[in-house]
Amino acid sequence: MTDINLVQPPQRFTGLHAHSSFSTFDGLAYPGEHIDFVLSEAQGMDSWALTDHGNGSGLAHARAYTIKMQKAGRKYRQIYGVEFYFVPSLEVWKNQYETHRQEVKDAKSVREKEKRSTQKIVIDAEGEVEQGGHVIEDEEETKRSSANKPEWKRYYHLVVLPRIR
Repeated sequence: MTDINLVQPPQRFTGLHAHSSFSTFDGLAYPGEHIDFVLSEAQGMDSWALTDHGNGSGLAHARAYTIKMQKAGRKYRQIYGVEFYFVPSLEVWKNQYETHRQEVKDAKSVREKEKRSTQKIVIDAEGEVEQGGHVIEDEEETKRSSANKPEWKRYYHLVVLPRIR
């Protein structure tokens, strides 16, 4: 049998991109629960970066828990960050978005006129008018992949962490 030289894992690891429950649909727990996890013996970490989507709402929770851990004598360092959303050109995005909004308003106006012209109107005994309604789903919009989306619907992510000297 031949000896295989395996790459040894680092002795310490710090996750630099993680979400707490303040990242809707991506995070699972409050920052304190994440900190307990990274400090667990099985993980062996002593630091962690919180980078929630587009907000810093979890940072105060992480800070408070970090102070609690440090007062208890546990070695731990919190890295504060955020995952920003960005578009290549805000001006182009804004123009495309405004054009889209106007198209939606125009289409809605046309649908309302068509609906009123074909809608059955029922007048009850008190003379009040009752009208029916339904929801229209744009199936093509739902099925479209990311690559086929208009530019104003596409955005990119950028994880930002502080540099400490």
